[in-house]
Amino acid sequence: MKLSVVVVNWNTGALLRACLRSLLAHPLERTGQADQEILVIDNASADGSADMVRREFPGVTLIANETNLGYAAANNQGIRRARGEYLLLLNPDTEVPPGGLATLVSLLEAHPEAAAAAPRLVGLDGRTQRSVRGFPSPIALLAEITGLAALFPRRLGGYRVRGWNHDSEREVDQPMTSCLLIRRQALEQVGLMDEAFPIFFNDVDWCYRARQRGWTIRFTPRVAVLHHYGASTSQVRGAMIRESGRSLARFYRKHYRGRIPAPLYAACVAAMHLGTGARGLWCRARTSLSSSSSSSSSSSTRDEPSTRTRATTRTSRSDGESQTEATDVVVAVVNWNTRDDLEACLRSVYERNDNPPSYAVGVVDNASVDGSAEMVAGRFPQAALLRNRENRGFSAANNQIIKGSQSRYVLLLNPDAQTHPGTLAALVRFMDENPDIGICGPLVLNPDGSVQYSARRFPTLLAGAFRNTLLGRLFPRNRYTREYLLSDWDHRTQRDVDWVSGAAMMIRRAVLDQVGILDERFFMYSEDVDICFRARAAGWRVTFFPGAAVTHARAHSSDKAQLRSILQFHRSMYRFWRKHYAPRSSWPVRLAAPVAIGTRAGLLAAKNLTDRVRARWRV
Repeated sequence: MKLSVVVVNWNTGALLRACLRSLLAHPLERTGQADQEILVIDNASADGSADMVRREFPGVTLIANETNLGYAAANNQGIRRARGEYLLLLNPDTEVPPGGLATLVSLLEAHPEAAAAAPRLVGLDGRTQRSVRGFPSPIALLAEITGLAALFPRRLGGYRVRGWNHDSEREVDQPMTSCLLIRRQALEQVGLMDEAFPIFFNDVDWCYRARQRGWTIRFTPRVAVLHHYGASTSQVRGAMIRESGRSLARFYRKHYRGRIPAPLYAACVAAMHLGTGARGLWCRARTSLSSSSSSSSSSSTRDEPSTRTRATTRTSRSDGESQTEATDVVVAVVNWNTRDDLEACLRSVYERNDNPPSYAVGVVDNASVDGSAEMVAGRFPQAALLRNRENRGFSAANNQIIKGSQSRYVLLLNPDAQTHPGTLAALVRFMDENPDIGICGPLVLNPDGSVQYSARRFPTLLAGAFRNTLLGRLFPRNRYTREYLLSDWDHRTQRDVDWVSGAAMMIRRAVLDQVGILDERFFMYSEDVDICFRARAAGWRVTFFPGAAVTHARAHSSDKAQLRSILQFHRSMYRFWRKHYAPRSSWPVRLAAPVAIGTRAGLLAAKNLTDRVRARWRV
């Protein structure tokens, strides 16, 4: 037997099914026959995973544990049962590509000094995951915790292997065992996984021991394995953060205590505990940004044609994408607890856009508890409705509609916005007449009829300094803020801009095909700036078009959770800066920008809390 594949599973039945199908569809072959065995170790899953394997994959060896033994112990079970010359440790949330197993085996055969080989891991968006790290030596660890690694990536960024893009084949320290091919000879010499590391750092420990015995570890980008990332551990995120911290401390006790100066060891351990605590706080803060899950399940509405539109809809699929027929434009509306606004929004779309173009409406409800989804199902059966079990955020929910539609254009429309008569026709006609325009934004009005500034320049360092500090109050008419806001331009006239507001934004399908869909790392805010930034970088024009108009009540969803909105806004601001500006900024700017953003967020959050206390006191 050439290859044994060991898969440890816990409550990821659907992903495990896809993983096993990929292994059977793309096996390691010798003389035309599969030369592999597959072993699944199920750690007492409660989702029926073990029964699914028995029923659908009778050729797979199943070890069903009565209790969750942990990742390391379960892998060791599989390793002891395995017969192959090579053993592939594979996560259940991965899918192997055609020829991938053969390429990995060939790599180890070409490098007899290598104990293991790892492929490139890619996410659902096609991006390469940073799956390789250096060993957490004291200097590397302290550099990461203090932020010095980000300032001096070449000298001090060894732990996260900063500066390497995973595009070259090379020797590495410790790749993730999400997909790691190990030579049996190395296993016999190095030993099994240390079960003192039940979930985390067992892979780091094994690679460290292998390197200590003179073996090398190889990485190749020639094999790209799809990885959903954290499908099991994300189910209990807080506990996983604590376990990760404990495992790092165990790693240090095992490999560094007594081998480095005691003060340095103590400093590292203290830094670990501080880091674990900070990550725990961040996890709780991040959780609070999302609304609690509702008990409603994902569903779709009836497939009925509207009497006021030529568009038709289909029911949404179980994979969470709202399905619509091919039309000129799909109107994407993401809702969270704005039932009355949502109803007015949908009425404006259906009652004020009778003429061509053809259009469809997709509504994603992010686990509202105010009856929004029921209202849509009852009063707008022609809309494609998708109910999320949790608040997935603005970007992810819009992407559900984008992925499920076949329209030439996508109109992102906030639920607290209302179209004017002929808005859709005017936008589509304008885009058809200007094929070099990738994104356009209509005129956005406040409920009182005044213009709402919805088009701006990209943020700059000086604009941020004047707009977000006391400098703005000292110099209220400074040119940096005015240039950013386009204050000296009549916002009722057409012009090219850097970005338009996602409250009402029409995107050409060709743009999405070229630069990608919305970046779901922006839970809320800055996703509109980001997509415009990417479109502009790809050569598309972004244009403000006042020939079409919407009325926008502004931020009714975020008003319901002001403190969380403040924190999320600044988090997205930082993420945009880190994604597009940090790589080309000098180290003083890379140091100052996060501090400035964090300080502003803290001050606004403190003011918000103070205002709330005062309001309650008055009552």
